[in-house]
Amino acid sequence: MDLSFRPDEVIYPIFFWASFVVAVIVFSRECKRNGLNALDGFVLPLIITLGGRMGGLLLYSIEHDKWSTSPLTYLSFGMRWGSSQYGAIYGGILIFFLYSRYRRMSMLKLMDMGMPAITYAIGIGRLGCYFANCCRGFELPLEWQLPGFMPYSSHFPSALLTAIANFGIATYIIRI
Repeated sequence: MDLSFRPDEVIYPIFFWASFVVAVIVFSRECKRNGLNALDGFVLPLIITLGGRMGGLLLYSIEHDKWSTSPLTYLSFGMRWGSSQYGAIYGGILIFFLYSRYRRMSMLKLMDMGMPAITYAIGIGRLGCYFANCCRGFELPLEWQLPGFMPYSSHFPSALLTAIANFGIATYIIRI
């Protein structure tokens, strides 16, 4: 049994869960500010995360014709199985829609409240991509070079740039 881990198998899940915690904190604050139940600030990000993970694994399984007989595979958040980004988006949107119908809440109001949390979470996820070296960015021309302390200094760090942009957008949304 191979118990070795690649760096991305350790780093990215740490950033994934950090983004979840930040999303819960920001969304709970927005719920409180809008007079909603504080429990919604935890429950909605949790079930959207699980629904997104399930959707991502399901679409990955369909795309790659790779199926598992263990239901635990579909609940794991490790990197070895794989996931589809679009499947995760579809699963999260489906859970969001069902939750808003169940709670009889306006989807637009929930989206307004959730945008800062989602934007911060995406920014933290992009930092995870950068530090796990799974998204190196685009390759720079040969005569261009970034400082040597940056991983893959021959690539433009687009993940880092999008993370900074997401943090700026989320901060702006909260302030308006």
